[in-house]
Parts: sequence; structure tokens; C-alpha cells
Amino acid sequence: MNTVPVLTVLLLVTPIFPATSSGTMAIDSAGNVWRTGKDVFVLTTANAFQKSALGGVCATYQLSPFDPPTTVSCNHAYVIKQDPSGKVLYATYLAGGSEDGGAAITTDAQGNAYVTGYTYSADFPVTAGAVQPKNAGPLRPAVVSEEPGPFGPVAVAPGGDVFVAKFASDGTLVYSTLLGGSGSDVPALIGADASGSVFVAGTTSSTDFPVTAGALSHQTSASFFARLSATGAALTYATYSDPTIQAFDMDSRGDVYLTGFSQPSTPGANGGPYVTAIDTSAGTVLFSTFLPNINAKIYGSGAAIAVNASGNLFLRVS
Repeated sequence: MNTVPVLTVLLLVTPIFPATSSGTMAIDSAGNVWRTGKDVFVLTTANAFQKSALGGVCATYQLSPFDPPTTVSCNHAYVIKQDPSGKVLYATYLAGGSEDGGAAITTDAQGNAYVTGYTYSADFPVTAGAVQPKNAGPLRPAVVSEEPGPFGPVAVAPGGDVFVAKFASDGTLVYSTLLGGSGSDVPALIGADASGSVFVAGTTSSTDFPVTAGALSHQTSASFFARLSATGAALTYATYSDPTIQAFDMDSRGDVYLTGFSQPSTPGANGGPYVTAIDTSAGTVLFSTFLPNINAKIYGSGAAIAVNASGNLFLRVS
């Protein structure tokens, strides 16, 4: 039976260490460092899953009306593993012919690595049996100006669809799948539980993101949360979320605890952090609490959450 855990709120500088990763670097149980990100060129290793990436032009710009157009090469997602001394043990692309980028990576006790990111590529590498084999999002990269005015450098904005991939400790690609709707879906957080299920959260502009029965909301909103099965072949749970999702953690049962910022619809009401617990196997909300009375001088826009072995929650706000 699920019971409501004790919730402890920690202010400002108190550190907590959830299983969720919001960064592009993670350390496995052997002390090896796994990294992801995006780059135009990556020096891959002989055992790479994908030794080279298709070159491509993802944008053009002009410095002035008198200059010819300048091309912007596509970046590509990569995964790199280094030992504690810094020696590269494994380096691979994970990319298609358009813009791709790794956004977050995490590891498990067995040394496997889980990476998520975004891709505009129609030919992004997916494995057999993937929960979503085709990119449903925009295939043309969105371009943003890096300087005001009609001329100057531009950059490709993250977008397209989410990808989620699992690598074994030796670099073997266990699975790779896409996830998303017809708008741009960009992940920011990834976590994995003891069973190998993968949890991903981020932002979405899709009105048709593949939500499951029991979702928090079937209406379009700015955030999404999803759980994939251990094989990457099934979408166990997926939902929109009206509040932002800034962090999450999982307990030993696989229940997930989300936190972030919520702004009530009541005019003049204070916004603040929230905690929502979800049984992602049954697709039910176990509890949800809103903390609007935390002093606004203390709570800015940051929140992190962790659950310990006893099932108690620790929420850090800053």
C-alpha cells in the first residue's frame, strides 16, 4: 500500500542528491564519466555505435546586405565515456542528418548509461521495437538570431522530437527511441530506476504529445513527463503538466515525485513550489501539495527533490 511520505523542506544551500540528472555529465559506479551534448565534429572510437555523422547545413545568415550568405553546420548529439584518469574509453555520435543535441544523461548501478536529447532528423537512428520509430516533430530546424537586427550570427534552437537511448557499459546501444508530437519537444531531465525504467521530463509545444490513460492533463501545456519501459518498447506513462517540472525523483516502488513552480489561476494568488506523487504503473496521482506560503524572498525559481530509502521526501527550494 502506498503511504503519504514525510515531506521536509530545505531552504537555499542545503544539498540533496536525487537520482535525476539535469546535466550533460554523469558518473557511473566505477567512477567513469559519461558525457553528452552536441558538436559539429566528434573524434569517435573504434568501437563506436556511429563512427561518423552526416554533415549538413542547418541555417544560413548574412553579416550585412553586402556579404554573401554564411552557412551554419548542423550539430550532432554524442555520447562519450572516460575513465577516472580522463582516458576516452568510448565515443560515438547518436545523430541523423539534421540538428541533434544531447540534453541530459544518467547512469545506473550496472554501469549502463541513459541519454536524452532532441532531434530534427528524419533519419535519427532508432532500434527495432522502439516505442516511436519516426520523428513526428518539425524536421526543419528553428533558427534564432544571436544579435538584434536583420543581420548577424544565428543559432539553431533546440526542437524537433525527444530521443531516449540506453547504452551498456561497453558502449553497446541497447535501444534508441523517439518520443513526441507534431510540435517541438525538448527534454531537460532524465532518471532511471532499479528496474531499468526511464523517466524523462521537459518542455513541449505539441498539442498531440502521446499522453497515456490517467494523465494529469490531456490539454496542451508547457511541460511533459514520461516513463518508458526497461526495453524502450512501451510508453508506460506520459502526461502534460501545467506547472513547470524542475526536478523529480523515484522511490523503490517506482513512484515518482515531481516538483517545480506552480502559479494558481486565481488572480492575485501567490505562486510557489509544489510536490506531486504519481504511481506511473497504475497512472494515478497519489497526492499533490502546493506550498504557496514559502517566503518569496527565499523561494525564487529553483526546486530540487529527493526521496530516501525510508520513502521520506526532501524538497530544496532556492
